[in-house]
Amino acid sequence: MVSKEEILKIINNKKLLDEYLIKCFKAVDTDNSGYVDFKELEKMLFNVSNEAHVNKPNQDKINKIFDAIDKNKDGKISCEEFCLIARKNLEKMAKENK
Repeated sequence: MVSKEEILKIINNKKLLDEYLIKCFKAVDTDNSGYVDFKELEKMLFNVSNEAHVNKPNQDKINKIFDAIDKNKDGKISCEEFCLIARKNLEKMAKENK
């Protein structure tokens, strides 16, 4: 788990942020296809839910999340699509914690 201080440090350094997001993408892309498929996203969401001690999202919620990230609607999430949403969420977290 990354601390709040580490998140702020990463967000404020574009090179660090890009490196971190690509590293996160590669961790989720477990089959090394260069894309995140539905099952990989589902597994990541379940793992994050367990770490955060919150309820796992249901299939409808996972479908909505997948559809929101998959901007070009090709049925898979590219590194660019993944990084875009992750960057937005990290920046939102940083603003909320100021």
